[in-house]
Amino acid sequence: TLFRSYAPGGVQNGLEEIILLPAQFDPMPFDADEEIQSETVLGKRATFPANLHQPFASRDSIFWGEFIPGEIHGEDYLKADLVLVKGKHGHIPNVSGKEELRKEIAKAKGFSGGKPVGVSLIIGRIEQDLATLVYADADFVVLNDASSGMLPYALRRAKNYLSRVNSRMEIYVNIEDVNDTREIAKLIALGADCILLAREYGDDRIRIMRKELIDLARSTGHGSVHEFNMYDICTISADLAANTDISHF
Repeated sequence: TLFRSYAPGGVQNGLEEIILLPAQFDPMPFDADEEIQSETVLGKRATFPANLHQPFASRDSIFWGEFIPGEIHGEDYLKADLVLVKGKHGHIPNVSGKEELRKEIAKAKGFSGGKPVGVSLIIGRIEQDLATLVYADADFVVLNDASSGMLPYALRRAKNYLSRVNSRMEIYVNIEDVNDTREIAKLIALGADCILLAREYGDDRIRIMRKELIDLARSTGHGSVHEFNMYDICTISADLAANTDISHF
């Protein structure tokens, strides 16, 4: 069976045009009792990274520290799992270029005691913006879904750019919702290190999705849910194939 997600009345995010390919003989799937790794470390380069049981979470289940340059810095940064450098109305105060951003990210790392620090990015001038974030030494970037089918294009551009410049910056995708767990696997294959879901999921649903993702990894011949890659997916969309490195079915 080809693992394609359908969204009749569901979320239209472009992932429904991507197919997750099952393993059969090359590679072969793992046995049903094979242990599959799902633990996820966010901000691996940081002194104190954050840990999850799986590479996705409801955004509200992660304790964010918001670092706004020029404002009073409290103890919330020390308690945070992740720190986000941000501003008001889309502009970060005291930042007029990459040098200033680098200094503010360094301050945020200092105030947080070494927690992962990153910046949120709206889909747009991806390569230019990422070049600045790489120079500023951000630990991660949060790529925000535009909910218009642009996500697969943007995620591949971001991942390919970071690969070209040999950056270890992590990509977290902030998405409103997914139609099924297969879309989580597809996002990882496309280059996401973690998926942040705006919709709140209960613990039971998270456990079910984690098991489903583990089963998908097993059925595609991977010993870890982090091993989904471009060889596991293809697309039925001629446009998607022409404008990304996703192979056409």
